[in-house]
Amino acid sequence: MKMLGRRGWAATFAAWLLAASASLQAAPAPKPAVLIVPGQSIGQTHLGMSRRSVYALLHSPTLSRRIKKLTFDLWAGRTAADSYHAAEYQRALRHHDYENAVYLAGRFVEVIYQGGKVVQIETNSPQFVTRDGISVGNKLGHVAAAYPPIQQSIYSYGPPNPDTGIGYNRFCGDSIKRGIVFVLDTSPHADFNADDMVDAIIVHSPERPVIIRPHWINHYPNEIDLL
Repeated sequence: MKMLGRRGWAATFAAWLLAASASLQAAPAPKPAVLIVPGQSIGQTHLGMSRRSVYALLHSPTLSRRIKKLTFDLWAGRTAADSYHAAEYQRALRHHDYENAVYLAGRFVEVIYQGGKVVQIETNSPQFVTRDGISVGNKLGHVAAAYPPIQQSIYSYGPPNPDTGIGYNRFCGDSIKRGIVFVLDTSPHADFNADDMVDAIIVHSPERPVIIRPHWINHYPNEIDLL
C-alpha cells in the first residue's frame, strides 16, 4: 500500500475521483431518518435543536458530561461479541468514564450542545448516509470525490508516547465550508491514503471549526482550532 505525503496527496487521487464519481451517481437516495446533511443534521437530529427536543427524539442518553460551556450527550451500545471489551464497556458506564465508553462502544451517536442548542453531531454507525452515498465504511477516495476539496487534519490524544511525545493520532478529512468531517480509521503515525476507511462522521456548522475533545492536540492549528 502506497503511503501518501501531505504535499502530493491531492494529485494522487485523480484516478480515484473518476471511478468514485461514477459510483456515487448511482447511489440511491437515503431516507430522511438516516440522511446525513452536511452543516445541518444526522438523521432526525439537527443543529440548533434544543436538548429537550433531542431527548424527545432519542430518549435519555447513555452518558452525559459538561466541560466548560459545552455539554456532551452519548448514546452508545456494545455490539461486539468480545467478552473482555464488553465487560470493559460496562465498567466504563458504571464509573461514568465517558472517554472509554466512546472508545469501547460498538456504535454511538454523540451530540454536543452550547447554550442549550445542538452545535455538533457525531456517529460511527454505517446506517447513516449522505445524499452522495457516503457513510462509515467508505474509502477516503470516495469522500474526496463527493466533497472536494477535502482538507487533511491530524489530532493526537491519549497519554503521550515516551519516544514520540504524542499519543494516538486521529486522521480527519475535513470539508469545513460544508460542515462535515470524516474521521479515518488508519494506523497510528501513518499517512493519508486513498484506501483509508471512514470510521466516524461529524456534522458541524459550516465555516466553523470542529469541536475536538478537550485533551486532544491539533498538529495543524492553522487549519482547525481547538475550541
